[in-house]
Amino acid sequence: MVGGTFAIGNEGNELKVLSQAFRLTEGAVWAVSAGYRGYFGQEQVKTFFDLDARADVAPSFAIGPRLGLGVQYELLPTLGVFAAVAAHVGAGNGVVFGAEAFVGIQIRSYLLE
Repeated sequence: MVGGTFAIGNEGNELKVLSQAFRLTEGAVWAVSAGYRGYFGQEQVKTFFDLDARADVAPSFAIGPRLGLGVQYELLPTLGVFAAVAAHVGAGNGVVFGAEAFVGIQIRSYLLE
């Protein structure tokens, strides 16, 4: 999963775009999601929710909502680690439902401020 975010407001909330790819035994799965990440709290440890539109691109097309919940720990003002779970449902070439659990890092820059 690779993506980018753009901070909105002073609370740390973000607009985001993510791309996901992983390989199954029968082929690769590709998806793109875009939406909003809202944070709760200003402390070093804070929780967040993701509300996105998701498009599964391969092996078949489907589009629908994605909802995620997670927790983030701020190591530095420009670096955080997080863990989250998310679920999505989509319709297109059939109906798809999926869930995911992941951990990651978030590297931030203040160049555009």
